[in-house]
Amino acid sequence: MLSLKRGSFLLSGLFAAALQASPAVAQEKTLAVFTGPSLAKTVEALATEFNGKKVAEAEVVSNETQRVIKAFCEGQTEEQKVLIISRKLSLSEMQRCEKDGASLMGIQLVRYILGLASNSPSLAFDANPKTIYLGIVDEVPRSAIAGSNLPARKRLELLNATSDSFITNPFRTWRDIDASLPDIEINFVAPDGGSPKVILDARLLEAGCRGFAEIKKIFVPENRIRTCTLYRQDGHVTFTEGATFLEATKDLLAAKKPTIGFVRHADLRLGGVTPLTLKGVDPLDPNFNPKTFATRQGTSVYFFVQTVYGKGPSKEASPSASFLTALLSEPVIGPEGAFVKAGFYAQNQKERQDVRAVLRSVRGLGAMGVN
Repeated sequence: MLSLKRGSFLLSGLFAAALQASPAVAQEKTLAVFTGPSLAKTVEALATEFNGKKVAEAEVVSNETQRVIKAFCEGQTEEQKVLIISRKLSLSEMQRCEKDGASLMGIQLVRYILGLASNSPSLAFDANPKTIYLGIVDEVPRSAIAGSNLPARKRLELLNATSDSFITNPFRTWRDIDASLPDIEINFVAPDGGSPKVILDARLLEAGCRGFAEIKKIFVPENRIRTCTLYRQDGHVTFTEGATFLEATKDLLAAKKPTIGFVRHADLRLGGVTPLTLKGVDPLDPNFNPKTFATRQGTSVYFFVQTVYGKGPSKEASPSASFLTALLSEPVIGPEGAFVKAGFYAQNQKERQDVRAVLRSVRGLGAMGVN
């Protein structure tokens, strides 16, 4: 059963201010806003501001991402509803959601910029996807063992014990993987589901394993993904109690041993957090460009096109159109907006203008306040 949560957080009137120029909407209309756990608190805050203007009533439905996607796609596609998640829908998800001629559209709102960090200054190095992959997966390729920093006798023992292409992960310290890494035990905090796991799997684990010859021989994508993203079960990887980035940061800071984990860009400056460079990119560099950083993830809003058109001879804007108008405003997605204050990374000005242009073109009602 999906949990229905009503927004109870305020963001200093930013979302309400954005609604001043929004189209008028008939009273007593409701909108369902579906969202995952990583975004629930922020979306609830936005819904509270929206509801305060009395133009419509937004009810927030939050749960694990796959379940809210399923709930959003079920039922009548003419219903007033939007979906806000920390990733893009896959092509197959889009196709399952569009039915009976329905047209689904997605617009990127902001980015999650994630950084690798440790809870100890002694555990700081220039990471790359290959390093993280070899440190935390259950089985590693034979060629990775052959080229590792393990003692020669240990390498020969492992390689002679089996002819399998993949061998149970033997690396106990980061230096076992490469001589340039710290001689510190491998400990990693991994997200237990949700968008954080999707990002870790795709941006680091899959990216880190693709270059090995053993992986290139696997032609079925599902097999490759399964092989690349199965975490080791020998105590070197622990899992967060929840599926949000905030919980991952708390677990990282609470770890008793030197440990690495994923944190939001906004949390890299927290006390006790030591940022790691990734492929030579320092996420705290003043000239940091998120497009060069491997672990960025878009946060998107999805809606059924037919639901945003005005209704009746007076062309009253629908609840979804009014909500989207406010959602895409500068006080919400701009560089000083609600999403940035909640730890996200804003798109540049042109990108923000482009997403608003998409909504104007879909509605064809720019004169009604979508700007």
